Amino acid sequence: MNDSVTQRGLIKRERDTVDRRQVFVSLTPKGRQLETHLLPHGVDLIKIALKGIPKEDIETCMHVLTRVAENLETEFKESECD
Repeated sequence: MNDSVTQRGLIKRERDTVDRRQVFVSLTPKGRQLETHLLPHGVDLIKIALKGIPKEDIETCMHVLTRVAENLETEFKESECD
């Protein structure tokens, strides 16, 4: 999918000059135009997905997912040092 949107000129990819494993992805001007059109649909989709779920549950979920991401980031940084 990433190659498809790159070929369509919607995103550009740039490798980090220090850590070549990292790739930075950003929208092109053409991608930004599409973002403006699609963003309201994405917001509507999120509203549908979260409908009926208490705000506290959503906040708990976000907190847990943030911790999972932090744990993984810490683990990968530590394993790079070994």
